[in-house]
Amino acid sequence: ALVGVLDTTTGRISFASAGHPSPVRVESGQAHELPVPPGPPLGVQHCHYKDHEFRLDRGCVMMFTDGLVERRGTPLDERLELLETSLRASPNNEPGPVADLIIDAMTAGDRSSDDIVVLTAGRRRRTLLTRQAARPPNGPVPDTAGCPHSVV
Repeated sequence: ALVGVLDTTTGRISFASAGHPSPVRVESGQAHELPVPPGPPLGVQHCHYKDHEFRLDRGCVMMFTDGLVERRGTPLDERLELLETSLRASPNNEPGPVADLIIDAMTAGDRSSDDIVVLTAGRRRRTLLTRQAARPPNGPVPDTAGCPHSVV
């Protein structure tokens, strides 16, 4: 699990991880991993998960399940490089277009036996913009616009 809380007023975002890949900040043609070291998987043992804080000014942050980058028979480094290249090629930093681009780029001509979920979030005029993209689609995007703190 990866849990994130974004303060849409200040742009402060904090994450804690129980084994999922670290989130990525997408901004001005750049893609930067936000290092969130994983704690133990949920339910394995009682533990306290450490929060890791970052700031989101412009652009968006993207979270994803490991099914996006892991493919049997393909080195993980190759898939991570494809993800980074695709994020840098994004024509804009808005959450919706970034999610659509990444789902298309990472699944083109490819079948995965694992779940694939991408969640993007960004700040704009003190509101949170969210976009969920998944194959297959699993319902409407929750309306969180205007919430000063949103869990993503």
